[in-house]
Amino acid sequence: MLLGTASSIWQWRGAGAADRFALEAAFLMPFCAVLGLATLVFPMSRRELLERFGVDRPHRLSHYPGTHKASFVLAVLAGGVNLVARMLWR
Repeated sequence: MLLGTASSIWQWRGAGAADRFALEAAFLMPFCAVLGLATLVFPMSRRELLERFGVDRPHRLSHYPGTHKASFVLAVLAGGVNLVARMLWR
């Protein structure tokens, strides 16, 4: 989370002044920041996975709780918005 946030800020402040940036990083850094925050706020319980599905790690999309699925969609949106904003900022 910290790496994604710090890299996003650096990209807007540092690379924005020179008008150079990588499109992959423009998407990936906010994506990582949101997923990192979601992992801290909504941790996954190994015991719950064992009780409900009989696995210790998620193997299918159905094993993930709704909060994780929503966090992934939010992370994709954050990355996409940042990418579009960086492309329009030129």
